[in-house]
Amino acid sequence: DQTTVRSTGVSPYFGGMQAKWVDEAGSRAETEPTFKQIELVAHELSGYTPVSRTLLADSAVALDQFLTQMFAKLITWHEDYSFLVGDGVGKPTGILNSEATISVTRNTSTDFKLADVANMWSKLLPASQSKAVWVMNQSVIPKLVQLADGAGRVVFMPTAPAATGSLTGAMPMTLMGRPIYFTEKLPALGTAGDVMLLDLSMYIVADRGSIEVAASEHALFLNNQMAWRFIKRVDGQPWMDS
Repeated sequence: DQTTVRSTGVSPYFGGMQAKWVDEAGSRAETEPTFKQIELVAHELSGYTPVSRTLLADSAVALDQFLTQMFAKLITWHEDYSFLVGDGVGKPTGILNSEATISVTRNTSTDFKLADVANMWSKLLPASQSKAVWVMNQSVIPKLVQLADGAGRVVFMPTAPAATGSLTGAMPMTLMGRPIYFTEKLPALGTAGDVMLLDLSMYIVADRGSIEVAASEHALFLNNQMAWRFIKRVDGQPWMDS
């Protein structure tokens, strides 16, 4: 558990345990770790889809396999969305709504500038610098491509001879040496959470088994339809409190 705010020579990240420099045969002060309990409740994410038996029979593709793949992708999408921005009401608590998330006021409300990159990086725990990832809404891309220093020189896209231009190669997918992932699951540019710098090892996910997919030919028998139901039970929440 986090036990105190950081102070000179004291870390809050070891549950209250502290080490002291002592002289030979000197007395050692006792420190014990403080633990906390985290309750993870397996919330149910599910859906229900009726499918015509005629369509199942006449489809050129194996529709049952296709639906199973779609259910898996749909559940994965909603899990990602909740892990990032979920409000914790009947669903996981997303990172954006964590008490430990630090918000940085940007240089310009609808922009993403080099100063914003530096400010966000400066707030990251040093121990997380080698594990952190950038997650951004794709509406940030135009600002990222034009990221420039104080003299107006573009610093994100690689430079190239004028004859070929600098847009002939792939866009870099790292910033400050850490990977960038674009997703529509974050708010659009200009909204809190449009750019996030995350250490995902600080987020706990509890999966209660795999995706359950079941089909019934009886529920909609009079409509000549098959009924498909899919269920996933999962929870997630940030590890740190503040």
